[in-house]
Amino acid sequence: MRRTYRTPIIILLLLVGAFLLVKGVMYLRVKSLVDDFVAEASEAVDITYDGISTEITGGAAVEGIRIRPLQLQQAVQIDRAYFSSDDPFALILGSDWKQDRPPEQMRFKLIGVRVALDDKVLEALRAQAGDVETSSADACNGDFNNLDPKLLSELGFDELRMDAYMEYAFDVPAETLAASMGFDLHNIQTVSMSVDLDGVLPEDLAGQQVTPPGMARAEMSVDVKRAFGDRYMKLCAERANITVDEYRAQLLQRMNDDLKESGITLGAGLQKAMAEVYRDWGELRITLRPEEPLGPMHLFRLSPQNAVDLLGLSLRVNESLVTDLSFDFDMQALMQRAQSQLGVAPAPESNLPRPEIPKRVRITRTYKNVAVDSLAKHVNGVVKIKPVGQPLRTGYLVSVEGGEAQIRQRAHGGTFTSHVPINEIESLEVQITERELID
Repeated sequence: MRRTYRTPIIILLLLVGAFLLVKGVMYLRVKSLVDDFVAEASEAVDITYDGISTEITGGAAVEGIRIRPLQLQQAVQIDRAYFSSDDPFALILGSDWKQDRPPEQMRFKLIGVRVALDDKVLEALRAQAGDVETSSADACNGDFNNLDPKLLSELGFDELRMDAYMEYAFDVPAETLAASMGFDLHNIQTVSMSVDLDGVLPEDLAGQQVTPPGMARAEMSVDVKRAFGDRYMKLCAERANITVDEYRAQLLQRMNDDLKESGITLGAGLQKAMAEVYRDWGELRITLRPEEPLGPMHLFRLSPQNAVDLLGLSLRVNESLVTDLSFDFDMQALMQRAQSQLGVAPAPESNLPRPEIPKRVRITRTYKNVAVDSLAKHVNGVVKIKPVGQPLRTGYLVSVEGGEAQIRQRAHGGTFTSHVPINEIESLEVQITERELID
């Protein structure tokens, strides 16, 4: 008796067809978004790209990007720009994350960014800057985040190469957010920053009703490549016609002067640590890990005597722990410097307001039974709907139309939408968020 494989083959073809359809829709949507962006930017820059790829899990990449400002002859090249989130439907159906609930996870990467440092690019950059050429003194200021292209050329670079990333992830049950970003400036330095925030959920951001979250942890790492640091010191010392040791002492003094102008004075231990950084280069890692999450306004409780303990501050230089973290600061000077950098005119010294000791915020979320006929009032909120004879549905109420409620739920790391007829809803609960100021 012959077996028939027709049914399994049809099922397989349907699955393949559905997969290709979803991939095709994702590709067309990403292409539409990219082309719209290119068209909007065409008045200032010329943007081209080689291709687009998508992932069924919610990722997309644009390959071979070239961005050429119309004033320049050379283009900034990017091998790959990659985006992914935990919500694959965002690339299929579209989503306005300024209004809708943002994805719980998101990652963005730029891979292989390249900027040429030839004479034509330098001339165009000087023209854009108002024909102001960076002086030797300004170029040799120890700021590796704002290096002068001409100085880099003298150090042997013909182009800058960089990779960069930014990502975040919510832990919804714990009401926390972990975010990080960083970049690797090839053969120069690597910088990374991360922060963990407490008391924040995606729907808070969508509703723009965010109580300032507490900082549970923060970390910053700067790793300067020693070969680059040594060459930089040697060239800048030669420019100033002094020894490398004398130039290093000048950089340290400039750093201390800038900090004092901001109201900060480093103690002996931190002074020694910074001298080691300018001598040996490598990694400097600062970590803040307070015993309890600190809100932004809690910084006003800091004093030179309790700052290290309250912030849970630690510092490592090339994995060696710095034990003396003493420093002094003037909070009023810090506020004035912050106002200046933000472009806010400072108030007269006698009228400067004294900040009140802030209070912490306790956030509680509970569910409340409401009438089913009020369902439409709770669109974009978190609900629990119990259909007759079916399991409880918990998720985000997307819409109420056509006689049914659409609820976006999470499962297995993704999301799906349930459609529940309104006339079959047995009970309805909505999530209530309460914020209480506590001492």
